[in-house]
Amino acid sequence: MCSLSRRRFQAGLSARRWLTVEETFGPAPSALREAGLLLCDHIEHGLGGLAVGPPDSVDFRRCGVRLLPHALVTMSHRAMLEFVATGTVIAEAADVMAGAERDAWAQYVGCVAISYAKGGDLAVVAGLVRVAARLRLNDGWIDEAEMFLLDSQDPKGHFGFFSAEALYGASDVSVRGAMLRVTVEALWALAERGAAGAE
Repeated sequence: MCSLSRRRFQAGLSARRWLTVEETFGPAPSALREAGLLLCDHIEHGLGGLAVGPPDSVDFRRCGVRLLPHALVTMSHRAMLEFVATGTVIAEAADVMAGAERDAWAQYVGCVAISYAKGGDLAVVAGLVRVAARLRLNDGWIDEAEMFLLDSQDPKGHFGFFSAEALYGASDVSVRGAMLRVTVEALWALAERGAAGAE
């Protein structure tokens, strides 16, 4: 097992511990928590992410991409969030991409992911890593984006940068909810990359 695969596996184990701590979430399981636990299983067994819809439901034109990778660079944050939300269900597009087109997409997705990582936007980075996995894109920058996700895991097991200053005044419920959402986003990306065979 290579270093990235091993780190992915360890991250899933650590997240599982955090997700199963009763004091963290209380006795009533939430659908998001259950999804997180399922993704931990998927990471452990290399099964991929969650099925969210048929591939033919994706219309990249809605987000302004028009299947041109350089459009990612000028895309607004809102459009990027929509792109990663709809782009994660695409699988068939990977089969029709030619070598040069695949390379261009890999470079743009990786570079844009690193740009969002620099800004600390874990949700977009996780979404772009999922898109890369679904499209079977490989690039050093995509590996770096995944390492950013892995590096963002707290020793307790959740993902994200939640400082005491940022959380001041926030309710425990809203803080736990934010931690849970970001953790599930990161786990989903890691599961997709593992299933895509990213080493």
